[in-house]
Amino acid sequence: MVSLGSFRSFVSISFGLLTLVAGCGSGSSGPAATTVEGLTASGPFAVGKVTLNLVDGSRATPATGNSAGSDSRILVTDVYYPASTGNRGDVYVDASPATSEGGFPLVVVAHGLYGQRTTSTATLELLASQGYVVAAPDFPLTNFSTYASETVWLPDLFQQPGDVSFVIDSLTGTGDPIANDLVGIVDGDRVGLTGHSFGGATVLLTGFSSPLADPRIDAIVALSPFTCFFGSESFADESVPLLLVHGSSDAILEQIWSDELDGFTRAPKIYAKIVGGDHMGFTSDPTRPKGERDLEFFTVVSGAQEAAEATLADFAVAAIGSVPGADLARCALRPLIALPGQDRDPLISMERQRTISDATMILFFDAYVRGNSDSHNYLFDGLENLAPEMQITTKQ
Repeated sequence: MVSLGSFRSFVSISFGLLTLVAGCGSGSSGPAATTVEGLTASGPFAVGKVTLNLVDGSRATPATGNSAGSDSRILVTDVYYPASTGNRGDVYVDASPATSEGGFPLVVVAHGLYGQRTTSTATLELLASQGYVVAAPDFPLTNFSTYASETVWLPDLFQQPGDVSFVIDSLTGTGDPIANDLVGIVDGDRVGLTGHSFGGATVLLTGFSSPLADPRIDAIVALSPFTCFFGSESFADESVPLLLVHGSSDAILEQIWSDELDGFTRAPKIYAKIVGGDHMGFTSDPTRPKGERDLEFFTVVSGAQEAAEATLADFAVAAIGSVPGADLARCALRPLIALPGQDRDPLISMERQRTISDATMILFFDAYVRGNSDSHNYLFDGLENLAPEMQITTKQ
């Protein structure tokens, strides 16, 4: 949460650094149940939930603010998965996992700045009920606890793709075997990512930024992503399928950021604008006040602005070193937090916004992670009919 003036200073520093450095069931019209309500109905599985402490001893967590740092990265991770018994859609802690020939596809979910692993709880549970293993880590230096402790470290964004890869390693048995009970049910050849806000930037970096990219990623869903540091060349060499979703009434990160990103990315890509959607309307965090929209959330975290601003110069260094074609000038073109007085489309309900987003995400993962051809065809020839609040552009 930083001001326009701070970003202008940030960009001035960045260009100086850049100078030095220079010298990411079918039917005739689509799959079965292609309505928002049908796609977001609970799937056939009960849902198991387990919380894991995943420790990556190969990478350090830097000291920042009141935090002494660590020689490892500790990722507290909630994992939701299809359970072997129970009522469909209901959640059971530590339930025995179901089995599937070949395993269940994996989705890793990245929270935003001052978010947490619970940010998208309803979406996590829904995906698990429909046959996905879903992992949501807390990122060490950008989660909600860093707001209260003033330990936020914006450059840690460029460590978070490594966190995502480590979670994939842990759940597929290619890394630390902490998640042994779940390793056997995960299909490591089918992996999707989704992230919101700063987490949207995380999943884009994991899929598209050459030094940070993980080649195992089959599809990416970015919800109102933080993207001002990407440039037109940042996606030149990659073509991971991308679903980009943004609300027209976002008062945290304006829709124009995704409009610009839409011009940078290559096919296959779908850009869905939700008319009347805002930034927080994608979330479903049971630990936060119900109905918390953009302005309410900004009021809560605005006190951490100074701590975040103090890390901008280091963020610039990390962006230049990590992102091909980084264009930090875009960060100075408009304020990070949009002005509350601007005219916007009337807000739709959070439940409606999240349901539209979840339905579109489910179709996208079904097409590109599960490989369902009917879902793929519907995405490019019918998706505009899914919800009247959506405006769709595609590159195929």
